[in-house]
Amino acid sequence: MLPSLVTLTNPLFKSNCYILYQNGHAIVIDPSSTDELLHLLTQNKLTLDKILLTHEHYDHIAGITALRAAYPHAPVAACAACAQRMVDPYYNHSSSFDVYLYFLNGERPAVPTPPFYPAKPTVIIPPSYKENWQDYVLTFQQTPGHSPAGICILLEHNSLSAQAPLLFSGDSLLPSGKPYLGFNGHSEADYRAVTLPWLRSLPANTQVYSGHGQPFLLGEKLLELFA
Repeated sequence: MLPSLVTLTNPLFKSNCYILYQNGHAIVIDPSSTDELLHLLTQNKLTLDKILLTHEHYDHIAGITALRAAYPHAPVAACAACAQRMVDPYYNHSSSFDVYLYFLNGERPAVPTPPFYPAKPTVIIPPSYKENWQDYVLTFQQTPGHSPAGICILLEHNSLSAQAPLLFSGDSLLPSGKPYLGFNGHSEADYRAVTLPWLRSLPANTQVYSGHGQPFLLGEKLLELFA
């Protein structure tokens, strides 16, 4: 049986935070907001095993400081590039986020976004890494392109199961297909050389939960990328 999966979408950023939980244990992916997330964790009496970051951008990590304060013993895991970039307002884009929100929503927020200086992760994820969680295997794969700090997280049952894998892609793969490649550090060459071959190695029926928008099947999007 698949773990319970809850998607929380930040109404301002339009970014997705994911909570996976099974047997009273939870993983949070990309905490973009806090109040609803904390309520869900406490209401279900969940032990927070780990906080995972797919990349460093502010719309995906804005809730990390408050979540860490509420769960100080939960490790925060990200790749090395994310660890370096997320603590700098220039690279995490909090210093220019009001401009992004203007293009996203057509207006600037009533209260300006302050520069964000979160603490570094406590766990560095290697470029390609697997670990067990509950009845599942988590595969972490570096997927540069949208950001040099991008990773994808693949969830598969640890037995010979017919369950389709779940892929948490951050902004490395979006419902529109091709990720946005206009931020500092982006690289279409890296995306073509590293990320696309790995995505194309996955089963077509992989269910993708991306950093923005609704879930979709991997096979429906791969043919659209850089067509």
